[in-house]
Amino acid sequence: MTNKDLHINSLPKIRKARAEHYGIAFIGFLFAGFLALQDWRSLMVVLVLLFSSSVMWSSIQENEEEANKQLKVDISTEQKEAILKRVKRGNSILLLAMVLMPLVIPGAPTMLVTGVMRAVDVRVDSATVHIKEPYSIYAEESGTKGQPSNFGSSFLKFENAQVLFKGIGSNTVLSLHLKDKDRVQIVVPNSSVHLLPN
Repeated sequence: MTNKDLHINSLPKIRKARAEHYGIAFIGFLFAGFLALQDWRSLMVVLVLLFSSSVMWSSIQENEEEANKQLKVDISTEQKEAILKRVKRGNSILLLAMVLMPLVIPGAPTMLVTGVMRAVDVRVDSATVHIKEPYSIYAEESGTKGQPSNFGSSFLKFENAQVLFKGIGSNTVLSLHLKDKDRVQIVVPNSSVHLLPN
């Protein structure tokens, strides 16, 4: 066997899916579908990332299988080392591309982080919040108008609020609706706010 006969696929080659791949694909499909309920742009980013990652992973698997076939043939040690070096280098490049792919798509890191925050309920896009005094007074002084709350006279209700961050630490970051589509951000201790997602 000559060096010309030894080759490793440089172009991605999609391998036939096996039964275990369908389970992973189904989980990815559910995750992408969940993001689609939140934001269609996030769905497009996730689908591009899923497809490109699957093509790259498939290429890694094919390269390893092809290398294993060629290593079983009676060839010299130098040729075996050359095959292993090419496979290792090619697979390293593909793995690096898989890791860096989310960073090079414009807006992808922000969309993915926001989507994950929604999925774990750290961020809520639309909620009715009940804020306790004195924080409800601070919110009204910022220009938003509260309504009487069912949680008692010390609370005010604010509708169409965005919960930007909650659950970790002792504070919740809210974005309250003002007139003319403007919003104001306020930080309230977790003990002084009740959230009801819309």
